[in-house]
Amino acid sequence: MNKFFSIIILILVSSCGFEPIYIEKQNNNISIKAVKFIGEQNINMKISRLAFPKIDANSDGLQIELNSAKTITATSKDTSGKITKYRLTINTALLINRRDGTTVSKLFTNSFTYSNKENKFELLQFQRNVENNLINQISAQIKLFLDTKDDN
Repeated sequence: MNKFFSIIILILVSSCGFEPIYIEKQNNNISIKAVKFIGEQNINMKISRLAFPKIDANSDGLQIELNSAKTITATSKDTSGKITKYRLTINTALLINRRDGTTVSKLFTNSFTYSNKENKFELLQFQRNVENNLINQISAQIKLFLDTKDDN
């Protein structure tokens, strides 16, 4: 009797169809015909490489437009007027032209606040690392957005 219940529980648990939402997907069912860049070209190229690894100009797929902007703002200063904290923000507008002629747009925004450094070379290196991390996050959000759309 105990073996019977164990087998039933094993069958129910193994065939429930559970799949994590953030699982790495391959975008096999999404075909992309072209990607147009507006704004920050370096950011757009990095996002395109990460979010759209396969672009086929001969397919009858989606046409995508990326419009990215990067802003670095001073968020706080000390009493002498010297900047102590910065905020790096990357905004990316995604415009999808579907096969049926309709369009879908979504804005992705990520930002990070960090302290100023005395050594400006270290500050620039840190800013590049933060920028790359924000680009990776936006690319992951775009991939998830495309994966969750039923009617690509």
